[in-house]
Amino acid sequence: MQKQNSKLMFALGTKTVAENKMHYVNESQDDPLPQYTSIGFSTDYSTFGIHPYFKETREKYHIYSSIDFRKYSIDRLVIGSGIELGYLESNLPATIVSTVDWEDTSLPLELRVRSYLDINCAHCHSEESYCEYRPIRLAFNENDDDLNKGVCVPPDTQISPYTFIISSGRIDRSILHFRISSTEEQYRMPLLGRTLQHAEGVRLIEDWINSLEGVCE
Repeated sequence: MQKQNSKLMFALGTKTVAENKMHYVNESQDDPLPQYTSIGFSTDYSTFGIHPYFKETREKYHIYSSIDFRKYSIDRLVIGSGIELGYLESNLPATIVSTVDWEDTSLPLELRVRSYLDINCAHCHSEESYCEYRPIRLAFNENDDDLNKGVCVPPDTQISPYTFIISSGRIDRSILHFRISSTEEQYRMPLLGRTLQHAEGVRLIEDWINSLEGVCE
């Protein structure tokens, strides 16, 4: 939904005919519900078993319409608007370290690599997951530790000549680099959903491995 003043308003329970269309709602009216029904949005929430948004809209509409959601970045939209509406306390830390766009070369290489591993590998390489028996943990909240990323950690499955999961400065000795480069089913990583080599991701990992100092022994 989009209002004429470009502020956002969210409606639940749409009919199929109303989807994939741009609609404009006159915010000057006290009760917007008739406008929603006229453009195909269902207000009979009881048949959908969803949160009774439209029932509450009469009381909360003016509160929602007072917020300009455009001032929030997409990662702060829910939190920022929640604070304004009084649903959340305004006690956020000054900085929050989270995954980033791994393709953004203006960001630190280490942070981009950690984000890439979280996106592509953590679904298996974490506790109570398919590869939990492996000695690496690649979720973002764990992969700030080099050991969890496999740096200088011997692989539990030996494949010659790869002596470590990640061998500092040596992609030719790093089994992780081999696995993400391979398209052979018995070697490739991730295991599923991939038949091609992700060249950009491989280059990212190569750059990171080559940047690591020290020697794995």
